[in-house]
Amino acid sequence: LEIAARLYDRNEQQVWTASFDGVLPNVVALYRGFARAISDQIRLSLRPEDEARLAEAPPVNPDVYEAYLRGMHVLRNATGSEQYDSAIAYFNQAVEQNPADPRAYAGLALAYVTLGHGPDPPVDAWPRARAAALRAIRLDSTLAEGWAALADYKSYAEHDWAGAEEAFRKANALNPSLAMNHYHYAWYLALFGRVEEAVVEHRRAAELDPLTPLHTLWIPAIFRFARDSEQAVTEARLLTEQYPTHSLIWRVLAHSAADLGLVEEAVAAVDRAVELAPNRWKLDQAEVYALVGRTDDALSILEEVEALPPMPGRALGLAKTHAALGNREEALRWLEYEPPHAWAAWFTASYRMDAFRTDPRYQGLLRRMNLHMEPGDRHPTPLPVEAAPLSGTTEVDSS
Repeated sequence: LEIAARLYDRNEQQVWTASFDGVLPNVVALYRGFARAISDQIRLSLRPEDEARLAEAPPVNPDVYEAYLRGMHVLRNATGSEQYDSAIAYFNQAVEQNPADPRAYAGLALAYVTLGHGPDPPVDAWPRARAAALRAIRLDSTLAEGWAALADYKSYAEHDWAGAEEAFRKANALNPSLAMNHYHYAWYLALFGRVEEAVVEHRRAAELDPLTPLHTLWIPAIFRFARDSEQAVTEARLLTEQYPTHSLIWRVLAHSAADLGLVEEAVAAVDRAVELAPNRWKLDQAEVYALVGRTDDALSILEEVEALPPMPGRALGLAKTHAALGNREEALRWLEYEPPHAWAAWFTASYRMDAFRTDPRYQGLLRRMNLHMEPGDRHPTPLPVEAAPLSGTTEVDSS
């Protein structure tokens, strides 16, 4: 392996250049030598714990590392179940090569977390994410990726809000450059009304990893969730110019425009999203149609979708559309679907459900997710949960 490095000052003047050579089994020593050289050049004083970590140079198994990297590459570009299965297979391959490698388990945990966000996640996706994350942490408590995956599990599945924030902060402290942790932490903060912090975290994710559109395209939705649809529309319009063929930003623009009564723009945007991704945003199209008064069109899509087998993502989409249509009973029925989707807490606590606050069934849904909201509250209050003990957790297998 060879790393060629150039260091520039803020005026884009080159101030230093060097190259570093090594072989894959010694890749950790190579990376850490590179890091130390950079810190010396910018006169950065390292903390004692940083010095201790740089002094360590455990050998790397090339087969494990290659399987891990291939898994991460597939996962970052995954668009469907085949790619998720392929990523999981690579991470399991890494685990089989070395069952004591914490990074292999962290990658496996992240794969199951990502799978858990899909429209029809396997029932064991979140338990497997938790088990793999805990195994990674037991093997190496300084590995940020393990804490990041555990934070995601606690947020989206367990709804252990205090435990989630602790894990998010731990991951950020161990590796401030882990973009995906900043992204998920942003949405945790947004849920509880900590909007300024959320925007900072989300923009940090985009700065760290500008090649992953997810980190950039969801930023306008943070403003919409915070009841600032004007800012959401402003930012979304700019992003449609940068990402004209990415369906997600058209979806975000459609909902934000619908909130403001911009009927033509909302309909054009959601139609564009469906055109770019026909199998992904159909229920969003129905929801936007309902919000702008195209009730018959919304009902037509609802009839088509409700004839399909239920699944967590589909149930949440149906609940959102029925809420937009004012169908209280149907909205609550679909929100009560088990298991709930990973995003259910965010919609249930959103301004879209303001009219439901006094309904006992609605309050029951909030309690199910360890949240509390009174009529008039803009954001929920987290309720404590007794965290499951770390011992006796589901073990990870290769299936």
